[in-house]
Parts: sequence; C-alpha cells; structure tokens
Amino acid sequence: MKKTLLFTILTFGLFFSSEAFTAQVGVCGSCPNDCIMKGGVCTPCSISGYTCIYPENEAQQITGPDDILECCAHCSDCRSSANEATCYGCESGYYLSGGTCYPGVACCSGCSNCNHTTGVCSACGSGQYLSGNRCYSCPTVSNGTCTSCSSSTNCTSITCNTGYILQGNSCVVNTCPTIQHGTCTSCSGSTCTNASCDSGYYFDGGYHTCKAQVACTTSNCAACSISTGICSQCKSGYYLNTSNNQCTACSGVPVAQGGTCTTCTSASHCSTATCTSGKFFSETDQSCIEALSACPTEPEKFSSCPTEICNSCVSCSLNGATKYFCMGCKEGYHQTTVAGVVKCVPTCPTGCSMCTTPTNCTICIDGYALINGTCKTCAELYPMGHAVCITCNERMCTSSKTWGVKACTDANGVTNACVEENQEGTKCIIKNTDECLKKFGLK
Repeated sequence: MKKTLLFTILTFGLFFSSEAFTAQVGVCGSCPNDCIMKGGVCTPCSISGYTCIYPENEAQQITGPDDILECCAHCSDCRSSANEATCYGCESGYYLSGGTCYPGVACCSGCSNCNHTTGVCSACGSGQYLSGNRCYSCPTVSNGTCTSCSSSTNCTSITCNTGYILQGNSCVVNTCPTIQHGTCTSCSGSTCTNASCDSGYYFDGGYHTCKAQVACTTSNCAACSISTGICSQCKSGYYLNTSNNQCTACSGVPVAQGGTCTTCTSASHCSTATCTSGKFFSETDQSCIEALSACPTEPEKFSSCPTEICNSCVSCSLNGATKYFCMGCKEGYHQTTVAGVVKCVPTCPTGCSMCTTPTNCTICIDGYALINGTCKTCAELYPMGHAVCITCNERMCTSSKTWGVKACTDANGVTNACVEENQEGTKCIIKNTDECLKKFGLK
C-alpha cells in the first residue's frame, strides 16, 4: 500500500530534501536524505518500520516521503508492483502467509500443512511429494500430469491430456470408440468398458454408453439411484417405507407415555423423541420415562445432554442441580467404564489406537502413519513395487519387506514347491512346480 506522510522529517535539525532522486526499478542507485542503503533498497533511518522502494517500470522521481511505499511489519524482502509494495520474505522468527508476516517458523515452499511451532511439514500441495521435511515436484508424465506421487519416480495419480487415456502409468492416444454424452476411457476392441460422462449422465456398463441420470421425484428424499430414480435414503425426520419407496414422517412412529418421535429408522423404531416436562426418552423402551429424583453414581454426568455422543439422556437431581447422563451412545461411540465411570467414548477407525472423535485420530497402531487426523497404511503411503512398507511415519517408510517368487523347502531341506508371496504376504502354491522353479532360476 502507498503510505501518505504529510509531514516534514527532521533529523539533526535538517529537513527532508525536496531534491529529485532517480533510481531504477528494485535497485537504489542513491537514497533520499534520511535513508540508508540496505540490500539494494533504501531504508529511512528516522522512520521506523519503513522500507523505501521505487515504483515499478521506469526511473522515477522521489521528491519526499509521500512517494515511499511501505510493506507489512517484519518483512525482509519488500518489492514494488503496480505502485504497491509486496512482501516476498519475512524476518527470522516470522513466516509469510497471504502477504503478511506472522510469528512462527516457516515451512518449506509448497507445504500445504505446516506446524508453525516446529517448522515440520506434514503434507505438500497437489503435484508434490514430501521427503525429508521438503516438498518436491512429482515426476513429469508424457501427455499428462502427475497430480499425486510418493517419490520422484512413483506417480500414484495421473490426469491425461485431452485425447489421451490412462493405461497403467502412461497416457496413450485414445483409440476407443466415440460415445455420446461422454468420453470412453477404456475399451476392449470396439466395446467401451468405462467412460467419463458429461454432467447429468452416468456410464451404464451393460449398454457400454453414457445414459441420462433419472431424476429423483420422491418427496423428502436425501439420496436416489441415478439409474432408476428410486430413493435410497430419506431426510432427517423421515424413514424409507420399503413397501412403496416413499419417505414417511417419523412423527407418526408411536412413542409410549406421551412422546413425539423426531428421528427414526422404521415405522416401529424411534431414535429420538421429545417428551413432556419431567420426562426423558428411552430408545431401548421406546417410551418417555419419568426423570430420576437422584442421580446414580456410575454414569458420567453432564450439565446438559451431549447429543453429539448420546442417543438420549436421563435427567436426574444431584445436590439440588439437574444433571444428565447418556442412555445409549451415538453411532461411532461405544460405552465403556473408565475409572469406575461409565462413559460414551469414540470408536476409533481402522488403524487408530487413540482418537478424540470417530473421525479424528491422534495415535496410530504399527503399520500406519497419522496424516491430518487419519491413519493411513504404510503400504498405501509408500508403494514400493516388489516390496511392502511395514512401518513408517508421516515423512518416510522406516522398514519394508520384499516379496516375490521363491523356493519352498520341506523339513528335510528338499525343494518341493514354488511359492509366490504377494504384497500382503499371502502365499499361493503354484501347481506346475518344475516350470516355476526353472523360470525363476531356482532349479
């Protein structure tokens, strides 16, 4: 931004000279009075926080402070562009984001998920991979773009240019037949086996072409089949009536003792309900039950019902205050006893040993690495051809196991079979033993 300073700068009794100063773009040939040269730019020694740089394009006339451009605080690399100052680097102890310097440690260029406390990068942007806390460009692909990779040689996702399709790890000329409303991406001879269809169309594998999606006409439907238009899931507060494929309001599901059902799974099962004052809904009993006058000691108690983890709550009185405890846990949570207290705790996803919610993991089991709150298998993160990554972290594979064809010997040390060990470690005996052994030089 351009900084307007309508005042006269006094330094040791002298004023800012009105002389014209001429300089080329980005490099100071000389500095105005009260400015000192620092790294090719002029810095006024009497105006704290300023970086004097000259406007873009041609040599310009600097006549006073009104012509000075100013960058953000803590900027170490300030340049002019379109008569505005832009920061390209920050002082030590600060990092650049959106043209502003913030306190913290900068990560490598291209990092999409940076811990600014430690300077550790956990993920790179599209078309880059992480190695040794640095982001590197994915390998180039002829007639396409590698959008995701695990190393400089292993591309895991490729987008091919128009007129090309993906075969294996290469983009080849698309010789598949032309189809309406889409592009055939794989074929067997003149038969299309898969296609990328236009918006509003889907690929029908039986007819080998793109067909128009069938509109969903069921009221209060949340998800429909694109090929039939039949509803498969209803909106909250409705259940799918399988006899007519219509969404029916849960308010008609019976709840004993004066309750109104608000969410349900069928005509006979209510999940949540509103009850009259002094009562709570029990999903187990499908009924509104009187609140307890005294709280039991076992369940964990809350000042209000935590509906994000509980199916429903029981209200009770504890030392004159109303408290609540869970009656059944929400999907993704399960009931367990911790130090004598019954709690609803998150059910951690596959590969996760500790989590804060069913979808946010904090610690993974062996064979997995934590990436943005999700545990991913080492084999998935670091594909290695004829080997499988067994242990890893978010930056590298730490141990691996090779696999392939090998000789199998009996208890007497006699080779009697040829065994193939695949990536998952499963062993399959090959029937033609002699041919197999010769092929791999084992006989």
